[in-house]
Amino acid sequence: MTMDAPGRRPRWVSVFAVAALVVGVLPGCVTDLVDPMELPDAKIAVRLWDSESGRQRRDLMDELAGKPGQKRREGVLDLGNLSPRAAALSAGGPANPATRYPGRLALIDPRSREIEIVEEAPPGARPLSWSPDRSRLLYSSDRQGGRLRLFELNFTTREVRPVAVGPENKLAGAHLGDDGYAYAVVQLDEEGAYDLQIRRTVSRGPDDVVDEGVAVRHFATSRDGRFVVYAPYRPEELARFADRHPRIVAHDLESGSRRELAPGLHPVVTPDGQWVVYSARSGDAERTVRIRVDGSGRTAVGPSVRNEETPAVSPDGRYVVYVSEHNGLDRLFVKRFDGSGDRLLFDDAAVEWPIW
Repeated sequence: MTMDAPGRRPRWVSVFAVAALVVGVLPGCVTDLVDPMELPDAKIAVRLWDSESGRQRRDLMDELAGKPGQKRREGVLDLGNLSPRAAALSAGGPANPATRYPGRLALIDPRSREIEIVEEAPPGARPLSWSPDRSRLLYSSDRQGGRLRLFELNFTTREVRPVAVGPENKLAGAHLGDDGYAYAVVQLDEEGAYDLQIRRTVSRGPDDVVDEGVAVRHFATSRDGRFVVYAPYRPEELARFADRHPRIVAHDLESGSRRELAPGLHPVVTPDGQWVVYSARSGDAERTVRIRVDGSGRTAVGPSVRNEETPAVSPDGRYVVYVSEHNGLDRLFVKRFDGSGDRLLFDDAAVEWPIW
């Protein structure tokens, strides 16, 4: 279901004249701002709240931030509460932001800023990965039995099917080439022990274990299926999750080699498979950084003028979107791969977890 109707401007579509205003851009760069019409027309998948729900959710988060046990940032991995619904039981049920304001899986057109709500996905679904041909979208949801599961929506048939079935919680996942997937699982036994693995699956073959004893919130793969890139936490490190980033790992599935790149979160691989783009800590904020898969060439993607989280790279490799707070809500920003043209892209909704 799209949010627009024939003959009138979509309810959540930004007015171009308003979007042209300078919002937190670098001095002297006004004429060099990314023009939305120069962006590829490939849609960006996000978890989205309309502005009203977004503000109500933020108000509730701020209210809970002062209560005992609520100091951790939302979205931080906690193996004791693997799904929003489970976490809600320990956070006051409907008073939990993830339960009361779950958001919706949505697609944003980067040129027109039109929004399409993905009706096939339940509330709270989080986008994870586009297939190489962009005909299928992988997402996670906890709406079946309260456990995190992976599902894939085929946009040609509009059919949804489960991926990597099994009893374990699936913390993250990504397409692996045309017919495979990589995914992270965690299983807790009755004594509270963790079984943590990163696996890969391809058609007509058994699953392989890529790594063990680690937990990840997000990981990505290269378009050709050669590299799996993730930020692994050991169980003993989870208590320090909000204070220290793990070292991102690039795992070459062809050679079996594994290389540690740099501390960071939310790594994504550029379409040519040459670069990893991720969020790195800089003082008290996050900034967008890129590094080659061989560990060389680490550099910031432009000067940091705001907190930058969860980057995603355009299908042509020329642009990077990221999430940053603006007017009290998490909004979508864009800049070129060289860091120039940094600007607010979308101001009509609150978003998180962009996948381009």
